[in-house]
Amino acid sequence: MGRAPSAVVALGGIAAVVLIQYVGGQRLAEKTIAAGIALALIAAASRRPAVALGVILAYTPFQLILLAWLFKHGTPTVVVKDAGYVKDAMTMGIGVAAIRARFDPDIPALKLNFLDFAAGAYLAIASVYLLFPLVFHGAFGNNPWSIRLNAWRVDCLFVVLMMFCRRVPFSRKALQRLALVVVFVALVEFGAVLWETLNRVGYRNFLLNTVDLPHYQLAIFHGLPAFGYIVHTSVGGHDVVRDGGFFADVLELGFYTVVPFALGAQRLLNSRLRLQTVIPAVGAGTTAMLALTRSAILGCAVALLVLVISSFPRKARSRLPAIALVLAGIVAVVPLVGHSAAGARFATLFNGSHDKDNKVHSENSRAGLHSVLTHPAGKGLGANPATGQRFGTSNFTDTENSYLQVGTEIGAAGML
Repeated sequence: MGRAPSAVVALGGIAAVVLIQYVGGQRLAEKTIAAGIALALIAAASRRPAVALGVILAYTPFQLILLAWLFKHGTPTVVVKDAGYVKDAMTMGIGVAAIRARFDPDIPALKLNFLDFAAGAYLAIASVYLLFPLVFHGAFGNNPWSIRLNAWRVDCLFVVLMMFCRRVPFSRKALQRLALVVVFVALVEFGAVLWETLNRVGYRNFLLNTVDLPHYQLAIFHGLPAFGYIVHTSVGGHDVVRDGGFFADVLELGFYTVVPFALGAQRLLNSRLRLQTVIPAVGAGTTAMLALTRSAILGCAVALLVLVISSFPRKARSRLPAIALVLAGIVAVVPLVGHSAAGARFATLFNGSHDKDNKVHSENSRAGLHSVLTHPAGKGLGANPATGQRFGTSNFTDTENSYLQVGTEIGAAGML
């Protein structure tokens, strides 16, 4: 597009916004501008789906800290809120690219498998819980449309993204670059947890003063984390601290580490033993240990086991020393930074420990199971902690178990 047509489009857009503001007011003008920006992002993402996925992978882990910093420095609330939907626009753009690829005769269609059917069934059930109350008011809870839509987004956005990505023909080079993005972000988070562990005062000052995270969370999410930013727990009768990194959340950080750890372990199995192949796996594994999220640590262990078994006897046998080195490195690094409670935390599952953290987790899980048994159809969208705490929903239930959490919202059928 030349300069003259571009200028005409720009002037036309400005004139349209001015007219809309004059007719419908500032609120309508803001929504129009936001819609225009969203459409532009979707169009750009549909042309470069690999870049769009890279934006999601790089932006999401730092979104909380970045938006809090922007909010502190005077960015309007409406802009900060809309910036939280960047990943939604990127996902829609990737979806457009997937649809375009489906109708491209030069690209072979991907055959449906069990994963597609399972994900499709999950999305269909969640969508019924989103749309059904529009026809039958009061069904599946009494939450309004906006809250149900927010809950659907929390539960389904990344499932939708996965299904779209499976149908986009990413090049091998693009996939390699995306893997590097994930590994780089994991290394940054590794640096963050080392900083948090070695200098808790500095880390706390960063969250409270440098980015003013509480002010942002109160204004946008209408609440603060239940356990604060420095999360203490009792393990084996001793007080220990779980690290949350730039996620400022021990669970999100722990779960995030599983994929970069698997990528690092895969590189170890497929290449020579070098520093740049060892550091990602050691860094991601150590981060999971410092977050003290048991399911994430188990996820890393399962990922490593699957990778080793799937590559036997082709490569893994010659790479076992490298894997042993990575595990030894993780075991060595964790105590050096003053945190050796991971093993004790696992032991509390089996030794009848009455540690407060273990007791609360067990009580919430039992409450979640009871909720599923007494409400097999679920309590409706909005019961998940992210939406429930933000909007104060009446059906809010915190099970501390992702699988049970699905059942509390969309019933036993969604758990299948």
